[in-house]
Formats: sequence, structure tokens, C-alpha cells
Amino acid sequence: MGRERLGVAWFDSVKDLVGISLALLAVIVSLVTVLISRRREQASSYLAIQELMLSDEVQRGRLLIYQSGISGRIPPLGTADYFRIVRALSVFDLLGAYARKGIVRREWVLDYWHPRLQALRAGYELVNYREDGPYPNHGRPDLLDLIERAERYDCRRQCCTDGRRERRLSRGKAQTGIAREAELPNKAAPPPTA
Repeated sequence: MGRERLGVAWFDSVKDLVGISLALLAVIVSLVTVLISRRREQASSYLAIQELMLSDEVQRGRLLIYQSGISGRIPPLGTADYFRIVRALSVFDLLGAYARKGIVRREWVLDYWHPRLQALRAGYELVNYREDGPYPNHGRPDLLDLIERAERYDCRRQCCTDGRRERRLSRGKAQTGIAREAELPNKAAPPPTA
């Protein structure tokens, strides 16, 4: 009888331990499932925003932004090119909002878009701070945050070696100074000094 009671007591203690272990295992499996699901949702969202970012219309707008940043001039208000620029900036701002909210992973955004974001600053500032435009001093804070993060982004790949990164950043800084000094961005601005 003593052995039976000892066996029952041991079984009761092991039974509780097994129950706790199974409950803990269930919680761990649930957590892993949630993390995998979240990662899939982020990847799906990233692919969707990438498709939008690489659409013909947004690409044309992005190229116009780069050209404006280099020349110090933006297309006239009301033109199709001006609205392409505004749309491209809005899509970039949306990308920044998605990254800030965790809908897409910020590391993925910066890994792919950092060179383009670095080159975007000068054109962004020309359009963003245009006083006579339909969107005067529109902050686009999520885009600005992405640009600033891209400027600090540490990359050792070919896109950022042999002075490429430095040229992108110095061009943007030189043009940014022009945009703030010029009365209106479409007036002739003095060339940047080295």
C-alpha cells in the first residue's frame, strides 16, 4: 500500500508538471505562429507597395524629382509633370508611414531604397517648401524620416562605395541650400559652390 500511495503522489506531481509543460508549449507554438503570420503579412505588404513604387507613373515622378533636385527647377504648377512629382512624393510618404507603423519592415525599405532616398532630398525640398504651390510647406514627415534614415544608413555594397554615397549626399545638401535661398524654386538659382 505504501508503494501505491508513493506512486500516486509521484504521478500527481508529474501530472501537474506535464500539464504546465503542455500549456507552455501551446503558448510558444501560438507565439511562433503569430510571428510567422506577421512576417508573411509584412512581406505581402512590402511586395504590394513595391509594385506601386515601381509603377510607370510613380517612376516618372521620381525621375522628375531627381532632375529637379539637380537643376534646382521644378515643372510649372498645374502641369502633368508637377502632379507626377507630387504623386511620387505622396507614395514615398506612404512607404514611410508603412515602415513607421511596422506594416513593412523598415530594414527592407532602407536596404532597397536608401540610394534613391538619398538622391531624393534636393527635389523633395524644392517641391515641399514651395510657397505658391497647392501644398505649401507640406511636411510629409514619414518621407522626411525615411530620407534622414537613408542618409545615415550604413551600406557596404557597390551602390555606396567609391564615393557614390558621398556624391549623392553632397549633391542633395548643395541643392537644398539653393532651394531655401531662392525666392521661388522656378526662378534661376545660383549654381552650388564646392
